[in-house]
Amino acid sequence: MITCTNENGTYTLTGLLPEDLNILQEAIIRLFNESNKAEHRGFRSQVLRINRAIDPEIEKHLKH
Repeated sequence: MITCTNENGTYTLTGLLPEDLNILQEAIIRLFNESNKAEHRGFRSQVLRINRAIDPEIEKHLKH
């Protein structure tokens, strides 16, 4: 089961499988690539912040 918690404005998803993380990462990369206008700068920054948190989680799962 996937759960989402909010702690002081930071959301944490738990229960995701590595395959789920790969799907999320692919979607994030696509959104990032499609939003290249100057007015999307804030959105692109958010996308990068989200994506940076995914890579270490995928690595943790691959090591087990």
